[in-house]
Amino acid sequence: MPPPIEPGQVFYLTCQTCTKPKPKFFVVATVTPNLRCFLINSNPSPAQAKNPDLMAALIPVLDADHPFLKWNSYLALTDLIGEYSEADLLTKLAQDPSVYRGTLHANVVAAVKASLPHNKVLQVNRIKEVQADWVGV
Repeated sequence: MPPPIEPGQVFYLTCQTCTKPKPKFFVVATVTPNLRCFLINSNPSPAQAKNPDLMAALIPVLDADHPFLKWNSYLALTDLIGEYSEADLLTKLAQDPSVYRGTLHANVVAAVKASLPHNKVLQVNRIKEVQADWVGV
């Protein structure tokens, strides 16, 4: 995986900010002004399942289109995670290239682009940052 880090790339990293620290798939959401990622989750949480706005911000990610997944999952456009900087990510890659798992399938990219303008969970300025970075994806 050649630098630069770009939206839609998927990395398998430890999520320290999760309720219980655990390995998660991080999807690059934006690199400007700072690296922010979305997370891939196996299932909607109980809180997400009860909230239509949160459910609308979950994009299905099929295992058939993403060899790094063991089962169908969801890309959560509900939070922008800033746990790793771009420099941190490049260091992790240099130490262990296997943390890079690939890129999102074109169908998921299209769903992200279509969903962002209607996202009622993220702050408007954050949505605009993400949209700007996804133009060429």
